[in-house]
Amino acid sequence: MSALGYLAARYIQYQRDKWHGRAKPLLEETRKRLSDHFAAEDLSRVRIVEHARLPIPNPPGYLQLLKLSRLALPDPMQVAAITFDDVVVARGEIWESLLFHEMVHVTQFRLLGVRRFAEQYMRGFVATRSYEGIPLEFCAFTLEDRFLRGGGPLDVEAEVRRRFDLS
Repeated sequence: MSALGYLAARYIQYQRDKWHGRAKPLLEETRKRLSDHFAAEDLSRVRIVEHARLPIPNPPGYLQLLKLSRLALPDPMQVAAITFDDVVVARGEIWESLLFHEMVHVTQFRLLGVRRFAEQYMRGFVATRSYEGIPLEFCAFTLEDRFLRGGGPLDVEAEVRRRFDLS
């Protein structure tokens, strides 16, 4: 694991543990609406914090990475929501398409594990030099867009497995 991946994994785990006690499970109504798209395991394990007192602090080394790499990194202090494994922390009330996007990340975390997710996320930054180009984000944005366009159920887990070659 790279040093960036290691630091990112530690940051994710720290933030997940910090927010977990304040987080609440999805409402039953919300679970039912999303059940055609997500595994029951993910819908039952995810926890949500809405109206969080953000900003969430930047990860260790974030400012140095910006200076050295000139990457177009998203600023965790400005995001609408951020997912730490099975905990979604939102700046305000979470709307359905944002929740869908973050639930894709919950699925990715479960299938990849925190360390592998963090490593792939950081490698994606370095390789694409943009937030939108990170394969994990591109997957979440693509599936969110398909969700918004309608057209029936999406098997998010199958999509994630296919895109990241997880048999």
